[in-house]
Amino acid sequence: MINIYNLLKAHAANGELLYSTCYGIVAFHSLCPNGKIRVSDPEDSYKIYDFTEFGQLLPSGECLLFPSITQRDWNKYVEERKNETFKVGDYVKFDGHQYKIIGAPVATLCGEVGQFRLMPLVTNFGDNSVKISVGENTHINSFDYDEMRPYDKVLVRQNTNDRWLTALFCGMREGCVETEADLWPHFMPYNDETAGYANTTKEAPNFYKMII
Repeated sequence: MINIYNLLKAHAANGELLYSTCYGIVAFHSLCPNGKIRVSDPEDSYKIYDFTEFGQLLPSGECLLFPSITQRDWNKYVEERKNETFKVGDYVKFDGHQYKIIGAPVATLCGEVGQFRLMPLVTNFGDNSVKISVGENTHINSFDYDEMRPYDKVLVRQNTNDRWLTALFCGMREGCVETEADLWPHFMPYNDETAGYANTTKEAPNFYKMII
């Protein structure tokens, strides 16, 4: 069986639409450290579904996860990604960071930049992102969650319409912040800039949105 986990790790972007024979069209959410592929309902990102690294619901089952409703061949998916092109203005990511393509001739834009694979970024963070030209290896100006330490203060919530709660950071797990109480898919560090978000439902600043 094809290891879909590794293919998605190399070629897929967060939010990219895939197809499941049991759930229909789904959005790629994340890759879990335990080898699970996590997808979500594109209309409700809090409806989460997990598949094995081979796209199964159960280890003994058949593959139920595919590139699209019309494309069931993961090898062809990889070939399409290798030949992918991008245009000026597209949001992309590589090396775990977001970029916006500017100022380069369309003819020169291709699926590879140096040693990194460019991937289309389906859900972008808007024009507040740092803009660079293809070929420049400058990381986006975003918060580095690797700098977080246990017992750092954070703001967390389960849904986008919930109020931000304060909590103590325990670690990162499955793309979420872990506290003593729960795992939280929405989070940001508590500091002078974010303190005013506590007990509100305001959207987190782009700087603190984590790219997976």
